[in-house]
Amino acid sequence: MGAAAIDLAATYTEVDPNSRISASTVTATFAGIARNEDAYLYKDWGAGYFGDFVHDFETTGTTWANGSKLVVWGLSNSLASKASWAAGLYLQLGATSTTAGTYTLGEIGGSTSVGASIAKAIMYWRIERNGTTLTAKRATSAANRTAKTWAETLTITVATTTYQYQYAGSSVNDTDATTVTQTTANYKGTKMTSAGTPFDTVYMAGASSGNWDAGATWGNAGSSKGTDYPGNASDAVKIDIGNTVTYNVSESNALADVDVYGTLTFSTSVNTLLALGNNNITVKNGGTLNIGTNGSPIGAAYTAEVRFGTTGDASKGIFVDTGGTISIVGSDVTGGTFFTYLTANWTSGQTFTVYGDVTTKWAIGQKLLVHKFNPSYQSGVECNESCSQWIEYGHNDQRGGSGSNLPCRWTCRTPDKECNHYENISNYHDWVWKF
Repeated sequence: MGAAAIDLAATYTEVDPNSRISASTVTATFAGIARNEDAYLYKDWGAGYFGDFVHDFETTGTTWANGSKLVVWGLSNSLASKASWAAGLYLQLGATSTTAGTYTLGEIGGSTSVGASIAKAIMYWRIERNGTTLTAKRATSAANRTAKTWAETLTITVATTTYQYQYAGSSVNDTDATTVTQTTANYKGTKMTSAGTPFDTVYMAGASSGNWDAGATWGNAGSSKGTDYPGNASDAVKIDIGNTVTYNVSESNALADVDVYGTLTFSTSVNTLLALGNNNITVKNGGTLNIGTNGSPIGAAYTAEVRFGTTGDASKGIFVDTGGTISIVGSDVTGGTFFTYLTANWTSGQTFTVYGDVTTKWAIGQKLLVHKFNPSYQSGVECNESCSQWIEYGHNDQRGGSGSNLPCRWTCRTPDKECNHYENISNYHDWVWKF
């Protein structure tokens, strides 16, 4: 399950004796439905299905009158319109004129919270239950809902009852004949969303962190890759504000964009591979990407790899917005040679500083080589000269199987330069540096 809206027409059932309800894919229209009718649109998810949850949807008023009422979202264990529910939770419109009204969050037999008077316009809702707390949050746009910029929040205390039926709309079924025309649309959320991409941690209910390969992290009940957690080619991912996801898998399928509003942390105790297509990892304002930290580096026995299947140089990669944070830290190593390059020629009076515990952690055999600036290093000039000492590092057959379109590397060393040549199996694109 991902964050695609549920198909109301295909999966929900109408009880509609006067033909007031029509469902078209993700939108339900209640046209001229009277308060005293017995009509509703519902789905039976199974006994005890909804405990803690996060549900998103939209409502739009079309024709209101003073006294118009309609349940726009509900959960119940009774298959009936709202008046006959023995227990349940609901969000209900109550129009006070042709242009304004209020929404009430309530529990059958329990407390209610009535919102401020608002105009007859599209509203973007998020209803969340965490234990005994039920909230309905209203945003004025989809972007504001994503950013959690709320125009209004309603909160009540409820029982811990679990529920079976979810309603995309219901008449109140009282004695009043006042009518209303209203639409509800784009229902999605914990344990009720269509399978597949995009995946969004906002529907992680009852927790704020989880592993990448756990369905519950994405608001789902199962554990199937591509259905309950992201891992199929072109799966898109959003890690929501306040959520932490631990990346704990090695997956060569190339994902679509990964947007990090919360925290994405790579496991430090297993080998990991996160592959993307011609796409980005974007760390948003307030987001964090941790591929090891000073306090918890990637273990010396493990590798953490991020791979991009780009179709053009300098076009895709890891982008960090203003206010975002990235950390890449591996464990201390013993031995080896490291190369670094100045961005300009060294001039008199400049100082090169090595930070860290060099007295105990600088091992015999380690070198720090600082080369003079060479403009061709950063310009991407091709290595066209002949070389008799090409050394191959990795091959497609060794890194995912033949035809997997993964990079190879060859290195040519001469007395005064080193040339790294990268190529993918399809020869679609070459990356070369000369320095």
